[in-house]
Amino acid sequence: MSQLRDIKPYLAYNEWLYWTMTILGMLALLIFIGIVWWSISKWLLSREHNIRKKYFQAIKSVDWSNPKRAAYSITYYGRLLAKDARSAEIFDQLEPMLQEYKYKKDVPSVNDETLSHYNLFIQVLDV
Repeated sequence: MSQLRDIKPYLAYNEWLYWTMTILGMLALLIFIGIVWWSISKWLLSREHNIRKKYFQAIKSVDWSNPKRAAYSITYYGRLLAKDARSAEIFDQLEPMLQEYKYKKDVPSVNDETLSHYNLFIQVLDV
């Protein structure tokens, strides 16, 4: 019978190779998860910014020929857009003025004070 060879040196090499591959695999997985996380967060932030732009265009292009519909749309989009303290404060001042044009069958035309607060609100919005 030929000489028997011990397998112990091969096992030590395989164990080192196993742990190296495991660590590299974990590192690659963490990098992949980080890239996916970064991509999704960038996409969500850009999506939110685009939605705010759409809301701003909608509130900016309100048709004042129908004051009731204008009051409802300004209230709806104003609540969504008033994020910082200054715009929220101006919107809180504008909202009671818009109540005059809601919840009634026949509404008067929009007065100058309401229009000036509306224009100020549009200027303050940071989109």
